[in-house]
Amino acid sequence: MLNVKVLLFLGILVLIVTGISECRSGFNHSTNLKYYENERVYGLTASYDPSRTWEVESYINRCTAPNRLFHSDHDHIDAITELDDHTRFSISAGPGELQIELNKEKNLPASYFRVRRMCEGIKKDVLLR
Repeated sequence: MLNVKVLLFLGILVLIVTGISECRSGFNHSTNLKYYENERVYGLTASYDPSRTWEVESYINRCTAPNRLFHSDHDHIDAITELDDHTRFSISAGPGELQIELNKEKNLPASYFRVRRMCEGIKKDVLLR
């Protein structure tokens, strides 16, 4: 009888621990970031904790100044934008999601390096900080 009670207690304990673990993992937003590049394009796709959206968008605003792409952490954007220096790229963003793509054939090398530096900074200076 004692062994049955111990086994029952251990079984319930395992279920409780497993349930708590599963609930917590639902709130754990992992960061996934991927760069891609070929002769024509350079790009970035990222997904991250939505609570970090304002940090990412503020960083992009600093990198694209004097242009301002985002005005609040609730902004959704899906556009092709051209900066004051004629850097032209597409951007799609929302809470916890970001995609940037630059056509290298339609931009100067300086524009390519500007966008590449910004994308690498999103990873190094914002998301992995």
